[in-house]
Amino acid sequence: MSPTPLSLGGRRSAAQIEASRRNGAKSRGPVSDAGKARAAQNARRHGLTSRTVVLATAEERAAHEALARSVTERYRPQDALEEHWVARMIAALWRQTRLEIVESRLLEALIAGEEPVGLPSLATLSRYRARIARDFAEARRELESLQEQRREARIRRAVAGATPERLRRLAEHLEDRSRDGHATVGGFAVSPVRGTNEPEPGGKAPGAGGSGPSTARPGERRSP
Repeated sequence: MSPTPLSLGGRRSAAQIEASRRNGAKSRGPVSDAGKARAAQNARRHGLTSRTVVLATAEERAAHEALARSVTERYRPQDALEEHWVARMIAALWRQTRLEIVESRLLEALIAGEEPVGLPSLATLSRYRARIARDFAEARRELESLQEQRREARIRRAVAGATPERLRRLAEHLEDRSRDGHATVGGFAVSPVRGTNEPEPGGKAPGAGGSGPSTARPGERRSP
């Protein structure tokens, strides 16, 4: 006979199991003040299956606003469609937070030997967790796809509208920024790459030291 789930006392006898069954059949729910308070709180809809966020308390509203602000600042949506997927990500993260709270209450009730009134089972919570993870992954995938399309469109517009004067200014900008080892164009980091045989400023060849072609002028001695 296998031990009862979440049992802290090891294997139980047949008489103990039968007594627990009879007591469970007669159970009228939690009897302690703390247990009754948890049951009243659990009776409120947990909201783990809905994409519509319900915020019942000022504390929940403040926590949700902080979460929404953090996610929005990270992904910076630029239009209504991107905002839609950011909102879906926020909702999934909020449901995940709620799930962890509900799971904690369920375990507390089971360990205390109380009936988990208004709470889903551990197996149901596991299914909810998988669904929430899929919803979040889908929303992030769609958002990142939209943002990548937007970046590509911006680059195409910049290239199509480039003029010789604009390209000259861009080259000067890149040269100035290359002194710091990097440059940025349109928000992208660009590392200067010298793919030609021209020497670097200062008369040193790529891969300084003794390697690389000599940059000494005619009549000058090459430094060792």
